Amino acid sequence: LAVDPPWLKERFLAKRVYLYDSPGRIEILRTLTQEQRRFRLRDYLKRLHFSVSRQQALQDLKTIAWVHQQGRGKGSYYKAL
Repeated sequence: LAVDPPWLKERFLAKRVYLYDSPGRIEILRTLTQEQRRFRLRDYLKRLHFSVSRQQALQDLKTIAWVHQQGRGKGSYYKAL
């Protein structure tokens, strides 16, 4: 597995643009839950370098069976089972 995330058009843009497909995002989520049993949506977005929308990140977290949301709103966090 590569250590650095994939990037696109770095020489044309001021910052790197990362692209993650669904299996890649799930693998990133798996490593995040192994390092932190409890995390926030912001932590997941940081790992993805904010390359996906907030709605896509929420959808990813809802579809994963081994991650459950605790609380509601901005103070909510996610917990791995």
